[in-house]
Amino acid sequence: MRIGKVLKSSAPFFVAGLCAWFTPRAPAISQVDPAPAKAPPTDESLLFAPETPRADRDSAADRLLASSDWNSSRTVLSALDSASPAAARVAILRAIARSPFAPGTYWNAVAAAAYVAPAEELPETLAAVASFRSRVAAQLLTGFLEAPHPVPVRDAAQAGLVRLTGRADLPTAQKSWNQWLAEMAPLSERQWQAEVIRGIAGRNDALRRERQTMVTRLVESQREFWLTLREADARERFLASLLRDELDELKRLGIDLTRQAVATGERPGAEVAAAAIELLASPRAAMRAEGAKLVNQLAPEGAGPAVVAALNAETDPRAAEALLAALRRWPSRDAEPAILHWLDRGGSSTAFAADACLAMERNGLLTDAEMRIRVLTALRAADSRDLQSPGMRLLTLLGDDTDFARVEALLTSGGDASLRAAAAEAVATDPRYGDALIRAAAKDPSLLGAAVRNLSANRATLDGLRALLAAVPADSPPALLALAQLAAAAPLTDVLAFAGDESLDPRLREAALGTIAPRPLPEGPDELRQAVARGLLLLAELRLKLLRPDAALAATDAADQIENSPIDDQELADLRSTALLLAGRFDEVGRLSGSSASWMNAMELAIDEPATLFIAEDFDRRFAHSLEGDELSRYSEIRQRLGLPPLDRVWGPEALAVDAPG
Repeated sequence: MRIGKVLKSSAPFFVAGLCAWFTPRAPAISQVDPAPAKAPPTDESLLFAPETPRADRDSAADRLLASSDWNSSRTVLSALDSASPAAARVAILRAIARSPFAPGTYWNAVAAAAYVAPAEELPETLAAVASFRSRVAAQLLTGFLEAPHPVPVRDAAQAGLVRLTGRADLPTAQKSWNQWLAEMAPLSERQWQAEVIRGIAGRNDALRRERQTMVTRLVESQREFWLTLREADARERFLASLLRDELDELKRLGIDLTRQAVATGERPGAEVAAAAIELLASPRAAMRAEGAKLVNQLAPEGAGPAVVAALNAETDPRAAEALLAALRRWPSRDAEPAILHWLDRGGSSTAFAADACLAMERNGLLTDAEMRIRVLTALRAADSRDLQSPGMRLLTLLGDDTDFARVEALLTSGGDASLRAAAAEAVATDPRYGDALIRAAAKDPSLLGAAVRNLSANRATLDGLRALLAAVPADSPPALLALAQLAAAAPLTDVLAFAGDESLDPRLREAALGTIAPRPLPEGPDELRQAVARGLLLLAELRLKLLRPDAALAATDAADQIENSPIDDQELADLRSTALLLAGRFDEVGRLSGSSASWMNAMELAIDEPATLFIAEDFDRRFAHSLEGDELSRYSEIRQRLGLPPLDRVWGPEALAVDAPG
């Protein structure tokens, strides 16, 4: 029977053995199975283990205190017990002291610790007491303000009371604090909390002002120190240290100084560039935005991948806009998802994303058909105010006739000048929009510059000059300047043909002709050089009509310098004489052999000017005795217009003398 029991109890092992015997064996594995991974330590073990570094122990204490788990609360209470290891207890006290408002669950344990803690632990314990924000906590702290407690303990109690109540104005004396607490005794709990909040708020404001004053002094001292640095390496290290500083104010100083250095021709090196790139990972969106702008300005080699990576992770619109602006310098297909995201998001980011797309298009990277369709879809759905010039430009590049018409309509949008300006800027170089820009500029002169840019790039011809007249009023100096800008880009022959049209206002003709004088003399056949000389003479005549004698003299000087000029000396002398008379330079006129006609031209042009009477007096002495026929009739008419008596030539030479009238 005993044998049977043994067999019965051994049956499972026997069967297993048979199965193992008849089951084919798996091939042997040569490598040794890896040991199971060691489980990470728990916060409780980190808190109590003697070998845990202080930083790790404090982190574990923070996590335990922040947890709502019952086991975590039990661990915290266990650590606060006087029998627990001192390192664990002090770590929990420090965590409570770091808490802005400690949970009431731990009040009894912390209060008990304050009465039994050794002197060396009391500062941390009293700091933890201050985190409970209650009257009882304040009363407990007042008990440690005076002897026999050592100075560090008393200082910790005073600091805890100030932190708890915000009353930094009360002296470090138990009597003063007890008196204040007695005044607060009638207050309800809500009133007490309101009083504490008021005190803390006032204290925070005072500390903020103190901090700002200190930071301002620090920034100014660092700025002054920067001015003392002369060696390039020292300046490089200093800028990099500012950009990497934990204080935002010093980071901004580093950004400002770096920009100033670049503006003055200094080129920061690799260390500053690396520090600027590190700003892209700043926890503050404003600093990431400034970092992106600085990286864009410095343009360090190899910064493209960092910009793309930062953009793909960015969630703040301001920082994204700065990164999108930087992406124009480093276009990349890897940024397509981020570009589409900010395009679809709308708002001011749309224009920045569109500008990044334009950079990709210019660099031949916007080739994927699906990407182009998605971009075009987003642009069509966007508000025109969000598109701005980059979005409108991209719309005209990717879109069809409907999109063309949409942008063209924006050029004449009523009431919204900024929208018209954005549309004009978007199509300022597009040849399809030349006529539309001229029509728009005729209604809104502020668009004239875009129209001129378009014509200068695509139609700087006689036809373009004549087309621009629809938007150029002759009495508008900015419009005349715009005409001159287009004429400067047109061939000389077209400018001369335009200015030769006598049906045009002299001011328009003069504005166009004024562009030929600064040009170098044309090479080639004499016919063109002679045409230029004639054009300069015409320019002088037009300027005389416009009473611009000094400018007319400059035109005659330029004409006189042309070799093989078809202009004779008398023609030049007459023009110069008229110009000198109009300019009041009478002494110089005498050195020229100007004809009487040139003098009469001057008098007719300046008939309403007082100085014309002096010209007439000098004319009488020079020419009156020799006038005959048409010249005499012309001068008599001039005298009549000047209000002078009829010409008396009795004094003239006997052969030409005539009787005085009457």
